[in-house]
Amino acid sequence: MLNRKEFPFFKELTHIRVDVEELLKVYQALKDRKNEQSEFRFAEIRSELAKSFPFKEEKYDYVAVTDIDPSLRDTAVKASPREMMKMVRDGTAPALDDRNYTRIRDDVPDYMRTFLSQFLGQVSRVRFATLKPLSTIYEHIDNNVTHTARVHVPLITDEFNLFGVRHKDDVQMMHLKVGHVYFVNTALSHFVVNSSKTVARTHLVINLNSLEDILRD
Repeated sequence: MLNRKEFPFFKELTHIRVDVEELLKVYQALKDRKNEQSEFRFAEIRSELAKSFPFKEEKYDYVAVTDIDPSLRDTAVKASPREMMKMVRDGTAPALDDRNYTRIRDDVPDYMRTFLSQFLGQVSRVRFATLKPLSTIYEHIDNNVTHTARVHVPLITDEFNLFGVRHKDDVQMMHLKVGHVYFVNTALSHFVVNSSKTVARTHLVINLNSLEDILRD
């Protein structure tokens, strides 16, 4: 079974075509309504999660594109972040598992569906993620690559935004360019620094439930 150490820190996915202007239109269309129709799981447990999340709530925000199947909505639980992660690994908390967020919101403009249809693997949790100026997402590790693979599409950024990935003493820091599509190995220790004084870095972040896109190029 493949594990996180067998994958590169970063890899550009050149088979995906991006229309930045159209994706920003999608972002603006959803932004005002934000998460009214999706990501219900955070409504009650967000404050608890924030105690252990590697960023400050006021510095990071997201706009959800996908949601979970309604039949799984009542499976969210209130527990410590450590307990919730164990339940996800055990398969006993489906509402906390990114792999189940495959339903695109009803109010998402058509271009998003066209864009996501380019991926070979099953797309699960998708959101626009914004990190405010002079902010940091501290070093942390997400799921193993074989659980979900993480893809970033930068839409608003500048040269003062860096994404870092570390494995032991090997650290790579990279500026992810607007309009490109990157696999980022978030199963390794990683962090983000927005040193810009004015730019709120916004990426489209996509989870993939399989690895066809990562292994293709």
